[in-house]
Amino acid sequence: NTEFFIEIGSPGGASKVGATATDHAIVTALPPQAK
Repeated sequence: NTEFFIEIGSPGGASKVGATATDHAIVTALPPQAK
């Protein structure tokens, strides 16, 4: 979590941020999911 929030700061809630252009390294390392 720390690495993710260093980039975006403290937004005060997910609804204020919306979708972000980046994912945490753990998320990007996951295999693709079926849609």
